[in-house]
Amino acid sequence: VNTAYIGVYSDGETPIQNGGAGISISNSGVGEVDAEIDIVIGTNNDGNNDTDERVVIGANAANGIHINETGSSATNDISVQGTYIGVTGNGENPTSQYDLASDDHAGLYIENTKATSIEIGGTRSGSNGDPQNIFSNNPTGIMIEGTGGTVGSPATISIENNLVGLAWGGGTTDPMVNAGNRYDNGPSTYGQGNGIHIDLDNGGHSNLRIGTDGDTVNDLEERNWIGDNNNGIYLGDGLGEVNVHGNAIGLGIDDNNEAVNAHGNMNDGIVVDSSYSEFADLSIGGDGNSEVNSIGANGNNGITISDAGSGTVNADITIEHNNI
Repeated sequence: VNTAYIGVYSDGETPIQNGGAGISISNSGVGEVDAEIDIVIGTNNDGNNDTDERVVIGANAANGIHINETGSSATNDISVQGTYIGVTGNGENPTSQYDLASDDHAGLYIENTKATSIEIGGTRSGSNGDPQNIFSNNPTGIMIEGTGGTVGSPATISIENNLVGLAWGGGTTDPMVNAGNRYDNGPSTYGQGNGIHIDLDNGGHSNLRIGTDGDTVNDLEERNWIGDNNNGIYLGDGLGEVNVHGNAIGLGIDDNNEAVNAHGNMNDGIVVDSSYSEFADLSIGGDGNSEVNSIGANGNNGITISDAGSGTVNADITIEHNNI
């Protein structure tokens, strides 16, 4: 799916609401399939007309994008790049997508997937630092959940170069519009209000990267900017190796990793629910300059590790080299 305006006219601003989701992809079949499929929403990131391939989704009554696999067939790769969900086509203003006080939907909601690879955002040549995706003005920005062992084992999930809870202001040093992913009555078990919410519910031991991979190639562009949410990042069950590196959480930062403006999350910057027995290794921050998370201006804690030491958690949690 590319080069599309969904729930908004082609001017990218005037809403025309769909009664359900902007894009809904589901599989409830139980038969065998001959081949795995790929799902690509937005640009294919080949350097040709990537900006023109953008998908703008707004003013829908349900999820912006909903991918749900409950059958036996499998998805090989899921790629969401070059999508603006909950904001106008120029990325600068929120659209009236949801009732933020009563809704449990998300800008991007992936559940029960068997995908071996999920890529949300990325970098591309000639982008001038523009974010690949914007997830704002939603009850939750990005939500990935799994149930009953259905997630690929191990699935690899990368989330990089996204604006989550913010709108594009034209450059790294310019103020960004407050669009927000906030559930006004407070977060719940469905993850409302969190910028990024990952909870695989014993579904698998997925390897997750939020931010840069630290390979010295486009590292600064791989940061996520996460602000104006209830919690910036929530990490729950079913995760294997997790790296949260090089993000701006509650802050706008420039290319020198200097804070330039505040966009604090209402509660915590990062929440790790370590009460689950399935949680494994976690690294927040790293050695390189590009791997430093800048976390600030949040209403409660910068980083919260809940229920530490409870259950049968077998995890190494490393928090180092962050600006908090």
